[in-house]
Amino acid sequence: MSIDNFIWVPAGVRDDKSIGYRKYKSWADMIAAESPAARPYFVFLAHGGNSLVDEQYFFESADDALWFWDHGYQQRLFLDDQDSQLPYDRMALWIDDQQVAYREYKVLDECDT
Repeated sequence: MSIDNFIWVPAGVRDDKSIGYRKYKSWADMIAAESPAARPYFVFLAHGGNSLVDEQYFFESADDALWFWDHGYQQRLFLDDQDSQLPYDRMALWIDDQQVAYREYKVLDECDT
């Protein structure tokens, strides 16, 4: 697995939509611009559909990371040609450098219903 985008998420993003996410193409670029040390709160998001893009979101706030895990990620999903959200492939939540949650998108077929 390689990360395509490293995304810095400033504190307060869940309450203030004017705060922008900042995207970097490398870990070194992000750390040089944002912080001398990595934050212990992050979400890994592998996009689904025909998109093979992996992103890692680093949060200044654990509360923002939890909000993103529950709801915020939906704003970051890619859209198809009809502007419908494509599902994620898999996600993981890390708090204080420990993976605390993981989920995969599962398509239900007629046998599952």
